[in-house]
Amino acid sequence: MLARVVCNSVRFGVWLWAKYGRCTIEHMIEYEDYGAATWRYWQKIRNDAGARGSYRDRPPAAVRARVVLERDGEVRLDGTATRLGFDGAIFVELHDRRMQTVGAWLPPDDVWWPGK
Repeated sequence: MLARVVCNSVRFGVWLWAKYGRCTIEHMIEYEDYGAATWRYWQKIRNDAGARGSYRDRPPAAVRARVVLERDGEVRLDGTATRLGFDGAIFVELHDRRMQTVGAWLPPDDVWWPGK
C-alpha cells in the first residue's frame, strides 16, 4: 500500500491526511461555499419598493442602504446607487449572498450617502 488516507469530519469540511513514506500531506476539503449566492441563502427584501420607470441623471454613487430581510431583519449594506425612479425611489446594487437579484428599489429614506 503506497498511501494511507484517514478522514475526519470537522465543522466546515473534511481533513484528509495522506502518508507516503516519511511525507505527510494534509488537505482540507470545504463543502460550504460562503461567497457564492445559492438559493438556500436567499431572503426576500421586505422594504423593496417594487420595479418602476426610471432614469439615470448622474454617475453611480457609493451608498449605504437599510434593508429589511425576511429572516435576518434590518441590516445596513454597502451598495451602489445606479438609477432614480420618477417617484424618488433609488435602485441600489447590492452584492450580498442573501440577495436573489442584483439589487433593489428602495425608498429614499432607506438610502444614505455622504453629504445627505
